[in-house]
Amino acid sequence: MNLYIDKQNIGIMKFVGVFSLLILLFSFNPHPLHLTVAEAHWKKESKSIEVAVKLFYDDFENALKQTQQQVFYLCPDSANEHIDFIDIYFRKEFQLTINEKIADFELIGYECEDELVFVYLEYTNISKIKSVKIRNTLLFESFLDQTNLVHFHMNDLSKTLLTQPKSPSTSIEYP
Repeated sequence: MNLYIDKQNIGIMKFVGVFSLLILLFSFNPHPLHLTVAEAHWKKESKSIEVAVKLFYDDFENALKQTQQQVFYLCPDSANEHIDFIDIYFRKEFQLTINEKIADFELIGYECEDELVFVYLEYTNISKIKSVKIRNTLLFESFLDQTNLVHFHMNDLSKTLLTQPKSPSTSIEYP
């Protein structure tokens, strides 16, 4: 198994470790940390990219309220009743460009667990990946200190990418 790790990845992994510890320490109090974490897996067999995005539900409700001008209560998520609003929000704020072409996703659904909401996306008809550009501006309208991480997994390679309000996009090139 070949694992691609460079100095930037090591720094990002340390950053992720520290933020994970902070999330654990503050999980029982209102959180002082504004962070989303996405796991993206390219599935060669099905030619798809499956994405699971974790957000603090109160921050996400606040962002939806700001953009839609109405109050949202996502959790408990009895029937995914806000799926259309989440779809609109994600289409505006979370974008993958694969091989220089903007990819379209299907919103599979969302679910709540403790203080988090998990949003599930699927990108289909992705047969080969040479480059990936990620524009992730989730919750930027709500928090100036927002940090968004995307762990992108393809074959035996994993890369962690970071976006913040000053740098909302990042990219990966594959040989």
